[in-house]
Amino acid sequence: MKKLFILVLLLFMVGCTSQTTIEETTTTNQDSQYVSSTEFEYLDLGTIEASYNLQNLNDFYIVIADLGLVHELEVVADEITISDYHIDENKLFISHDYLVGLSNSNDEIEIELYTSNGKLEIELNFQDSAVPSIISENEVIFQGNDIEFVLDYAGGEFVEIDGSDISTNDYTLVDNILTIDSDFIQDLFDAEPSRNNVVLSVQLRNDDNVVIVYIVITRN
Repeated sequence: MKKLFILVLLLFMVGCTSQTTIEETTTTNQDSQYVSSTEFEYLDLGTIEASYNLQNLNDFYIVIADLGLVHELEVVADEITISDYHIDENKLFISHDYLVGLSNSNDEIEIELYTSNGKLEIELNFQDSAVPSIISENEVIFQGNDIEFVLDYAGGEFVEIDGSDISTNDYTLVDNILTIDSDFIQDLFDAEPSRNNVVLSVQLRNDDNVVIVYIVITRN
């Protein structure tokens, strides 16, 4: 008599926690029974709102604190494969070509990220603007680590960063990722114990626009 092993996946929400139950079932030609059951509970980590400018030729990029081990990534109402995204430490990248394809029929998409720390939702809004900008949060709390900002050149370029006597030794720029050195920020706060924040200006430009965006880094 042949035995057929079936995996049954049940997903339901309880309060702020979504729980996924995977049950392994043994079936014969007359009856069936549960052989084993393993439960995975995903704590609801909330929702992050983000935007992606279709004029940006770089992949979408977002930093997620305490990302944990990624179990699965899903795009609601569409399919995504491992070739369309990748994880690098606490950073999530989604390919430009994949997002441009989705934008033809969507103004925004919902991404569900299942990790060892819980379930995180990302609401990604599509924009089509030729104005350079910072697409990550430009107001952040200093946690003692280097701080990264994601720039959208909109076909243009980075011009300069200014404020608090910042020099080229205090930051790095790789592609469209601007990183402020933690030692630079810490030294400013140490020099002025009553200081609550550091404000820096970032100048970007393309053929049609010159834009100055302000970064605000607040003491923890």
